[in-house]
This record gives sequence, structure tokens and C-alpha cells, in this order.
Amino acid sequence: MDTRFVERDDQSVLCPFGGGVCGVGTLCAIHDRLVWMQASVRKLPTETTFETFRVAVQEGGLKPVAKGVRAATARES
Repeated sequence: MDTRFVERDDQSVLCPFGGGVCGVGTLCAIHDRLVWMQASVRKLPTETTFETFRVAVQEGGLKPVAKGVRAATARES
């Protein structure tokens, strides 16, 4: 799936937690988690196709939620 029209890749090398350049010098307290999360986010669109949605709707019976419907509680991640 070409995601250039949907999402932009963050090219920043700045550390969002400790300032400075990410990966240079002493790593911040959440460096490994941030690297893992960024890799996961980059991987999702390259491994997700419209086939995933077709199967969910046509074979799994998934129906889109009506406009304006809100969940009673937050989704558990």
C-alpha cells in the first residue's frame, strides 16, 4: 500500500524525550521503546493491503459502524 498520500514519514533525528540527536551519546530512558514503536508504525502500511479489509467485510461479516456512534469505553490496546 502506497502511504505517501496518507501518512508522512517523520525524518527528524531529534530525541523527543531528552533533546539532542537520537542515538548519539547516552540513550534516553525510552530510546529502545521509541525505536521499536517507529519500526512497527513503518511496517504496518507496507504489510497491510486492501485484501485485509475485503476479507474482514466479505468473509468475516464486518460491518462499518454508523456515523456518529461512539464507544462506551476506550479501546484496550
